[in-house]
Amino acid sequence: MSRAGPSPGVQLLLGVLTANLAMALAWVGYRMVETRESGGNVQDAQWLPPGDFASSMLPLAAGMGRERKRVTVQRVSPVLLSDHERTLGMFQLPGYTLGERGGRALTEELERVLNAVDHRVRTVLTEEWVPPVTRLPASQKEAVLSVVLSRDGRVARRFFVRPSGSDALDSSIVAAASRVGQVLPLPQAYGGAEYELNVTFRLE
Repeated sequence: MSRAGPSPGVQLLLGVLTANLAMALAWVGYRMVETRESGGNVQDAQWLPPGDFASSMLPLAAGMGRERKRVTVQRVSPVLLSDHERTLGMFQLPGYTLGERGGRALTEELERVLNAVDHRVRTVLTEEWVPPVTRLPASQKEAVLSVVLSRDGRVARRFFVRPSGSDALDSSIVAAASRVGQVLPLPQAYGGAEYELNVTFRLE
């Protein structure tokens, strides 16, 4: 009496397990050969799929030694009320106080609005600025850039008031400033045609 063989399902399962075992053994053999060829240093092998972790593939030096960046803003243009606002400040109108006190209150309000413009300039330039990785001498860690805004908030001009003396640092500042085309419109109460700020870029 003949003995029945394994069912087709069992045969399929055995085949899959055998194939997986063969693949695992082949992989172990390949890794042993690769390790011998690389002098036993397994870390030399490329484990990450290309393109998925581009930032992780940068040289170690690119992520180390970067100094802390600091951006500060100093107003150059005076806080001037427009002729229209100065005229309104002379009269007793809703929201305005008569005389010199009224003009002072309007100027303080204008300064508060301009502070928001200053803050925005500082924020966008801090975000855009990518300092060089190279360590710089203390005498080349700071540069001052003038940024001139037109009334609609566009950057009309930018130029160095005081370059750092480092091509790498100055180039990184120019690159950051060139990516900022528009900030915030100037308030209608502002009396100047343009608004100038000195922006200090410093590595610490």
